[in-house]
Amino acid sequence: MPNYEGIIEILQITNHGDHFKEFPTPSGRMVRYPGSQQLSIWLPEDAIQNYLKYCIYDLINNRTLEEGSVEQKVTGRILMIWNTIEWKPSDYHLAIDHIKGYQHHIRFRKLLDNEGISSDQIVEMPIATTLQPSLIKNINLINNQSESKIETASTESYQDGFGNKILNMDQVIREKNLNLLQNTFKEIFLNNNQKNYVEYNDQGRSGEILYHENDLCIKFYYELGGQNCKLWIRIPTESNWLMETKIPVGRRREILLSIASSVIRDQASTWRFEIHDDEILFFQS
Repeated sequence: MPNYEGIIEILQITNHGDHFKEFPTPSGRMVRYPGSQQLSIWLPEDAIQNYLKYCIYDLINNRTLEEGSVEQKVTGRILMIWNTIEWKPSDYHLAIDHIKGYQHHIRFRKLLDNEGISSDQIVEMPIATTLQPSLIKNINLINNQSESKIETASTESYQDGFGNKILNMDQVIREKNLNLLQNTFKEIFLNNNQKNYVEYNDQGRSGEILYHENDLCIKFYYELGGQNCKLWIRIPTESNWLMETKIPVGRRREILLSIASSVIRDQASTWRFEIHDDEILFFQS
């Protein structure tokens, strides 16, 4: 089947049914990598105990795209993932049945190839909630420069029409990021005399990753993924870090790198990871 690289906007998330305002709503977002595209929906409650069936309907072509059991579709306890690269551009409606008689309704739209953003760009859409849709104007682009381009930028010398040197901003940004990495790993090295380690509380397709440091223990919820995303770890955002972990925010990246590296070492040496604002994602290299 052909691939359709257009991104997905989540337009609306609501509940419908008896006393629907009393119940929480899901959240979701789409991520696109070259030749790969995923729609993720996080349910607000345990999927195995609280949900029945789901149905995705193509509103423009008046047909059911997919339907089935939430229990069989869910990854872990709350995460539903679809590989959407073969879905055609259209407007869609996802309905998820709760055992208490109401439904989650999620309206989303798949855009045309190159609509709004080039199809070869890596895109992470913002997380959609009841209060905030996930729209193309808020996309987070990941720079996909090749090593050769980076090397060229660092060695080029820029001049204006009068022969005056112009600051090479590519090189400045590159050196700034390099210094950040060096400082981060320096902190890890200086703190390695502390007793810190990672262990895993496995509960099937989900569980907890426990980071231990001296007498402190921080728990991070994880779920096994599907398709290209092998593992998802929920992490506190920078604004919530101190409140949830009791560790200064200045050490946040150091600890997250330590956890991600431990997962790679202990679980799958062929994986790669990406640290985002509220999650760490692991992919097959």
